[in-house]
Amino acid sequence: MISYCKVFQAFIWLMLFSSMSSYGQLSQKGTPLGLQEGKKERLSIPDLTVMPAVNHIKLMAEDQIQDTIVGIPYRFGNNIAVNYNPHNSGQWDYFDDGSRLWRMGIHSEGAVSINLAFDKYHLPVGAKLYVYTPDGKSVIGAFTHLNNQEDGFFATTLLMGDEVIIEYFEPADVDFTGEINLIRVTHGYRGPGKLLTKSFGGSGSCNLNVACAEGQGWENQIRSVGMLVSNGNGFCTGALINNTRNDGKPYFLSANHCYGDPSTLVFWFNWQSETCENPTEIPLHDAMSGAVNKARHETSDFWLVELNQSIPEEYNVYLSGWNRT
Repeated sequence: MISYCKVFQAFIWLMLFSSMSSYGQLSQKGTPLGLQEGKKERLSIPDLTVMPAVNHIKLMAEDQIQDTIVGIPYRFGNNIAVNYNPHNSGQWDYFDDGSRLWRMGIHSEGAVSINLAFDKYHLPVGAKLYVYTPDGKSVIGAFTHLNNQEDGFFATTLLMGDEVIIEYFEPADVDFTGEINLIRVTHGYRGPGKLLTKSFGGSGSCNLNVACAEGQGWENQIRSVGMLVSNGNGFCTGALINNTRNDGKPYFLSANHCYGDPSTLVFWFNWQSETCENPTEIPLHDAMSGAVNKARHETSDFWLVELNQSIPEEYNVYLSGWNRT
């Protein structure tokens, strides 16, 4: 049996930090047209759609109480409901070969980070979706038809800053017109750990960096641990677990108090320190989006989901064992 402390809490030290530098979400590599030299100059300039103001002071006051409560997710953001798509927002650019490009900007004043959720995401082969900061320092994507899910939902990991550009490119010869509809913008008003009282050393002696000596012998199980972005605005932890068929299904076990819409869950793997000392910069991580609910129970506080897609081999994750005790 795997120790809850050693596995589920392996990443908690990271909650001490208030910023992230870089990350990767399941995608194809590439550069958005809006960032390509020699091409971006010929594109229209996307207007920035301004989000409603977020009261940081009020949220922080609430967090001073909530952060002391065991058994609730750590809230880092404020969810803003929206309804934006290529039919009612943004700008189109059309090219001589029949392809086209849609872009829209999001500005949420004072946000530390921004992450997004779509309730319609259905891309044809060849189409690409990117999300990036206007300065081009942070880019996620290209997201493609490989990110299509049966329920049509899709969510992104966090981009640091208070402005992002959404860019959708569609070739001329696609089988159908792609669909994207943005339903949620999460305004991150604090990082993964600012003001957090559930931080390293605050939840028990088991909260250690995975590279510490106490982690020896648990190297495989450490690779099963993941961070969970739930409901777009909260952090939890959990672990990938094996099943008796040993067929590699990506089951992820977390806590029922972390429950949120499984369609828009974002999973972070390999988010860990290389040494026992807390690093001066936030490490890289690998991300995935979307799952389906399998089982959960309030009394025993467990929640089991299955990721919608197979985890890439290069993520080098591990499915931990378990028993009924």
